[in-house]
Amino acid sequence: MLPAQPNQSLIDGLEVLLGAVDAAEPVGVRELARRLGLETTRTQRLLGTLAHLGLLHRTDNGRYGPGTGLHVLAAAATAANGLLAKALPELDRLQRATKMTVALGSLWRDRVVYLAVFAKDRDPLTAVGASRSYPIQRSSIGVLLLGWQEPGYAAAHGIAPALETQGASARRRGWSLIDQPTEQTRSLAVPIGDPPRLAIGLSGSFSDARIADLRDQATAVAARLASQDIP
Repeated sequence: MLPAQPNQSLIDGLEVLLGAVDAAEPVGVRELARRLGLETTRTQRLLGTLAHLGLLHRTDNGRYGPGTGLHVLAAAATAANGLLAKALPELDRLQRATKMTVALGSLWRDRVVYLAVFAKDRDPLTAVGASRSYPIQRSSIGVLLLGWQEPGYAAAHGIAPALETQGASARRRGWSLIDQPTEQTRSLAVPIGDPPRLAIGLSGSFSDARIADLRDQATAVAARLASQDIP
């Protein structure tokens, strides 16, 4: 829930931080400002402050990428809440049992951030940070979690009304399913907790006959994780 007097500078700073670290390579000031819809001067000040704090690193050619301080912050957060320590073994077992790609994700604005991705023939040690953020409309996790957002969330983040309707339907059903015809794959997602901040997604090539079984296996894992008070 948005506080009565939100700090816009803090909000913009976090947007700039995520925008810089989510880029495929170090990003320039003007490019990031254009991408986020912020003033160039403001973006430059925020990037400079974040670099001063060590959360971002400024390259020799004036571009910005993740800094050492960001890794420290991420490690401290991971240790404090125990999320990945509890979730990773469960997700690994789910991938082995279903033979699907298994992901743990959360919704941020209009994109899905994957905390971990387990895939066939991929070393489980590389699961964390294996994927960049993903457009909400192409993610079963994103559509599902959208269903639990406050009224006005979709409009505030440029999300199509049709997708908001799809999210509401997924919430009522308790899970979501998205087909990707061009990739000949589909993905299924189930929530963790109520209200959920995280969801488990399964993706791959599977028939309608497998949906119920995949959903039930993922739901069982989600229930175990929810019972451990994962934030």
